[in-house]
Amino acid sequence: MLMVSPRLQGEQDYSVAVGAILPYEYRDCWLTGGTKKRGKEYYRLKEEVKATIVDRLCAGMGEGFRQAIKYSVAATPLTFERYTNNERGAIFGWQPSKKGFGSFIPFKAPVDNMYFAGHWTYPGGGVPTAAASGYYVVARILKKEGIDLEAKVKAFGERQGAAPN
Repeated sequence: MLMVSPRLQGEQDYSVAVGAILPYEYRDCWLTGGTKKRGKEYYRLKEEVKATIVDRLCAGMGEGFRQAIKYSVAATPLTFERYTNNERGAIFGWQPSKKGFGSFIPFKAPVDNMYFAGHWTYPGGGVPTAAASGYYVVARILKKEGIDLEAKVKAFGERQGAAPN
């Protein structure tokens, strides 16, 4: 899965995210023997898997894709488990099923002035989207308070010399 962010006007560099699902148990729990202790072998395997994924992408998209990469990082199920504390590195807070896939906890709690953010809320699924959910909650609260977050972000960018979009 390749997700390409929209490019802002005048922007030359931008991010793409690649999702490739590999199991928690892959190669003896990512060469940790089930201990979850990340040693040299874990990091070597993580880089090997990342290189294989990039090679497969470039086979379909051309070598220009590889040459455009300025920085890349990989996350394993052990990475997600470490940062989200989800059992077995699940990218969602629970095991998605056909029936429940795309179902999220609402931002607004049934308690006044209480909101939820995280990978169990929209857009769900991992660390970057958990951060995005925080943005959405903040935007909702500020709108309720009569504050236009997008206008403030745009004005800040213009003050910093960024091209308006």
